[in-house]
Amino acid sequence: IAAAAMVMTPPTPSPTSPSPKPTPTTPTTPTTPPTPTPTTPTPTTPTTPIEEIPSEIRIGVAIQLSGAQVVEGAASFRGIQCAVKWINDHGGVNFKGRKVPLKLIYYDCESKRDYAVKLVEKLITEDKVHIVIHPYASTFVMATAPVTEKYKMFSINFGGSSDALYQQGFKYMVSTHGFAVIHYWQTPFTMIKEVDPGAKKVAIIFKDDEWGRSLGESARIKTKNFGFEVVYDRSYPPDITDATPMLREIAALKPDILCVGGHYKDGYLIATQLRDLRINIKWVIIQVTVAKPEFSDLGKWAVGFMGETTWEPECKWDVIAAKEGKEYYGPTSDELVKLYYELGGTGRPSAYTGYGAISVLVAAKCIETAQSLNPDKLIQAAKQLDFYCVKSRFKVDPENPAKQIGSINPVVQWQRGEGNKLVYAVIYPFEFATSNPIPMPTWEEKEGWPELKP
Repeated sequence: IAAAAMVMTPPTPSPTSPSPKPTPTTPTTPTTPPTPTPTTPTPTTPTTPIEEIPSEIRIGVAIQLSGAQVVEGAASFRGIQCAVKWINDHGGVNFKGRKVPLKLIYYDCESKRDYAVKLVEKLITEDKVHIVIHPYASTFVMATAPVTEKYKMFSINFGGSSDALYQQGFKYMVSTHGFAVIHYWQTPFTMIKEVDPGAKKVAIIFKDDEWGRSLGESARIKTKNFGFEVVYDRSYPPDITDATPMLREIAALKPDILCVGGHYKDGYLIATQLRDLRINIKWVIIQVTVAKPEFSDLGKWAVGFMGETTWEPECKWDVIAAKEGKEYYGPTSDELVKLYYELGGTGRPSAYTGYGAISVLVAAKCIETAQSLNPDKLIQAAKQLDFYCVKSRFKVDPENPAKQIGSINPVVQWQRGEGNKLVYAVIYPFEFATSNPIPMPTWEEKEGWPELKP
């Protein structure tokens, strides 16, 4: 039993001392190996390719040298040739320290718009011209401009004056010609205001087509700007054969000024019917018609009629440039006339000769200003330019280079000269006028005159 008790009773354990706690050790911060410094290559600014200096600068034009518009096209082309010759006779275009000659590449579009479109594309894609000059007339420019825009080709409109042309958003075309709404009536109204301050009442009649309506709108705007009063404002049909009812209505209102906006045929009709009806109006302005040499067929009855033109040999824009302190570029009118005859021109150079000449002069001036043949740089140069040349002033709207805003239209008038000559006179601007403006002589007064011949 005692043994059993011993087995069953466990021994009392002896107390033991606690084991000592280990002393913690502060971990050593590992050493970070040095980060190698990457070798970054120094970036280099890409260099702009140097534009090569060509042996010649090619200007291309497809123009009406035959067909319905040969008169205007051929005369304009003669002006283009004259300006090219003047530049080349002076060594060429100043380009990157050298004189580079112009080369003119041209085709006859035969007064056909579709053919003109094909030829302009050929000039760009096959002949590789640097600049395109559009054909004469708004309808042709409207057809060919989309081609030059498609290829981002710098181009010049010298003979299109429809206001629709600068409303198309063309980015690479500049215009050298004045537009109907912007420019017309400004100079004759300025002249009348100076010589006849008492003139107030204005009658406006215009052809019911795009050109005529633009002239009508312009006359309305300018009449208001000059403080005149519109007493009559009406369109007439494009195929008009009798204007007498309209003219009788105008006569009853006794206007001081009659503005007629249309083309040659209808303008001539209105002039003859004013004569036949013996309607006397002090100042009669007939656009387009009066500036044509054929108007002299009226003989003594032509005296007193006025119109606007764009260039005449008597126009001395170098005189105006000097007066205003602006740059004059290119040949003077006298030099242009001399070149005209040297290149085979006959008769009196027409306004179209000036049309053509300015297109080349503007092209050359843009190249010299940009010192580049890049179309974007040329258009930027055109936006900055403001200078005079043989056909008045060149300045475009910087926001819309297709919109010419600087051009000035001289005013012409048929007058009775010495020796009973019928004289075509430039009467405004006064700085180079060949004669003073005269009010329209009465028809009764003209009846007593001998016949006048140009």
